[in-house]
Amino acid sequence: MTAREYLQTCIKFKNDTSAWGGLENKFYTTSQSSHCWDKTTDNEHGGVDVSWAFHKSQVYIESHATEHFLANFQQEMDLLEEAETKEAALRNALIIRSLFSSTKVYDANTAEGEADSIVKEIWE
Repeated sequence: MTAREYLQTCIKFKNDTSAWGGLENKFYTTSQSSHCWDKTTDNEHGGVDVSWAFHKSQVYIESHATEHFLANFQQEMDLLEEAETKEAALRNALIIRSLFSSTKVYDANTAEGEADSIVKEIWE
C-alpha cells in the first residue's frame, strides 16, 4: 500500500461513514483490496487504521493522512527493533515489506506465511 492509496482509503472511509453518529467498533482499517476499508473487532488482517478520519474534512484528511500512515509504519519498525532473534527480525521485516508494498496487497496472514517460508529457507 502506498501513502496515496492510504489517503484515498481514508477519504472513502470518511464519505462512507458521513451519516453515522459514531463508531461502534475499535478497528476500522484498510482492507486486503486497494482503496477499501473493513470494520473488524481485532484487526487480524493487519490493516492500517483509518478511524481517525471519521467526521473529518477532506482538507484535514489530505493534510494528515501521510502522518498517520508513517506513524503506523514506525510502529511496525519498532516491533522489528524489539525482535529477540535474527529470524524474528527478518520475519518482521518481510511482513513490513509485504504490508507496505506498492506492487502487492497482502493481508497480515498472507504476509506472515510468506515471511515464514523465506525465514525457513534461510535458516534450515
